[in-house]
Amino acid sequence: MFMEAEQYSMPLMERVRLDTLVTVVDCTTFRTYMKSASLANTDESPELYYRTEAERKEREMKDDEPSTLLDMLYDEEPGYRGGVCDLLVEQTEIADIVLLNKIDIANEELEATKEIISAFNPRAKVIATSFGKVESLDVIVGACNGRGVSVDGVVDEHKDYVMAADTSNCSDPECTDPTHSHDHSHSHSEGESASSPRDDAPHSHSHEHSHSEECDEPGCTDTSHSHSHSHSHSHSHSHSLDEGSHAGIGSFVYRSRRPFHPERLADVLRLLPVVRGVPDPSGSQVQDDLASDETTRVFKSILRSKGFAWTADSNIKALYWSHAGSSFEMQCLGRWWATLHRSQWPEENTEGILSDFDSVDHNESKGDTVGDRRQEIVFIGPGLGAKTSESAITEMLDSCLLTDEEWETFRLNRDDESYLISCFESTIDIRMLTY
Repeated sequence: MFMEAEQYSMPLMERVRLDTLVTVVDCTTFRTYMKSASLANTDESPELYYRTEAERKEREMKDDEPSTLLDMLYDEEPGYRGGVCDLLVEQTEIADIVLLNKIDIANEELEATKEIISAFNPRAKVIATSFGKVESLDVIVGACNGRGVSVDGVVDEHKDYVMAADTSNCSDPECTDPTHSHDHSHSHSEGESASSPRDDAPHSHSHEHSHSEECDEPGCTDTSHSHSHSHSHSHSHSHSLDEGSHAGIGSFVYRSRRPFHPERLADVLRLLPVVRGVPDPSGSQVQDDLASDETTRVFKSILRSKGFAWTADSNIKALYWSHAGSSFEMQCLGRWWATLHRSQWPEENTEGILSDFDSVDHNESKGDTVGDRRQEIVFIGPGLGAKTSESAITEMLDSCLLTDEEWETFRLNRDDESYLISCFESTIDIRMLTY
């Protein structure tokens, strides 16, 4: 809402700004709700709306009752309701500050919850509280000084998560070197419908921001420290937390510069612990034949996965993979930047855009490089710091990539979207993302 207001230069934004977002987490119930398959509505999750059953009945009798906050949050599509786990993840990831509440009675849940929160939101400041009390309001009110997540978009957020996963267990000395470059000048494309991309430039949301004041590392305040992401074509895997820690939550990044075959990807998506958002299994490969028991166990343990995805039914659509708990969604953010002439790019964000290209000399007409098209998906869950778990996920996703023969067919027909749709038919539902 605030990002759109700024984009359209609404007069209100001359007087106010959204600075700091705070989320309060109940440590005693967080992990339980993360496993919930219930929808966040009054029928399946009344405790999110009403304190008691009596209050529920009383409110249901009032036809003129105003919409609750949850109703407004999920009013983007008629009849749409996300899951409870989706709500938890969304509110955790969008926070600048997370208050871990009820620490006085959380007991063994405290450390496990804190570890999950840190993996879900490596940018947030985490404060332990009882009864939601903080030492001073100065800790949370206006704490971000205009550099909070409210100025972020999908691309900003994604690069932060990739950087957190990549640097967490990096043996390269440059990972902690203050001169190590990580340029954070991002651009956000809000494209047209996934089913009918247009030829004009998508909206661009540029949010140049710095997290230097939120970091205690010497390099974070060094003027030579920036955050650019020059990613290799191969897979890169890291884990964020000590494997011997309480919950053993880890993360790593899967990467490839070749598209997924939609139907093979759909088969693998069914291995995730989801009950909503994956295609119907009718006619697909039997899961028992698809993966070993160990691989199935690894996939079922994944708490969160998200990032950019490229499927072979389109050479234009930039997709965003988003899985949280029991829900999965594939969203279309718009067009890949490579499909647009560089004159249509926001000049101030050219460097950030090119950091996602496989070659800065990419020529769309030649087709020998792919530009910013890529698989770049962050996986978070217990045990993902172990190489065996990472290998299991990597092997399954690698099997979804186009074979050499399929890749040649794709390359020869890359400019014919109708052919790609018919040749690489997809049953994965894709929703247009707006923000």
